[in-house]
Amino acid sequence: INIYESIFSNSLTANITFDEAINLPARIPIVGEEMIEIEIESPGMGDTFDDGTPIFNPLVMFVHKTVNQQLKTPQSQHFSLELVSEQYLNNAHSRVSKSYNNMRANLIALDIWSNYLKPETGNMSSGIFEPTARIEQCVIPNWTPFHAINWLAKRSNSLKYPKAANYVYYETLSGNF
Repeated sequence: INIYESIFSNSLTANITFDEAINLPARIPIVGEEMIEIEIESPGMGDTFDDGTPIFNPLVMFVHKTVNQQLKTPQSQHFSLELVSEQYLNNAHSRVSKSYNNMRANLIALDIWSNYLKPETGNMSSGIFEPTARIEQCVIPNWTPFHAINWLAKRSNSLKYPKAANYVYYETLSGNF
């Protein structure tokens, strides 16, 4: 199992590699968007990290596709399931067509996240959107939520540090930033 998070990717991704001999893809028809619940446990580890941050278990991911399917022997095969977060699916299944007037970009991004991307499965329940300086007046023209939030991030300057323009939107195991 590999779980990937990056500040250059809007959502979490993962993959699970199987070596098996019972032909799982035929016995359990994998067509996409099946829910996979991953529970990570380590001996001696509690429910929180040392700093008090909760460990989010279980991690809910969804099957995006099956890749690298190869026969190893006549009776066994090797394949991988590519997994995506619920936010990835919510982004793929929704469009934002809305006008915003006299709002800061961080509040617009929070509105888009709350209405279009917020997971229902309980993976992440918070989004942290740092305050921005400029007041926006814009119309989001039928864009995906990720496209709209990335567009706002490119246009935004920090309220606290107005000469810095380093906003990105990404998902981690502990929330959205």
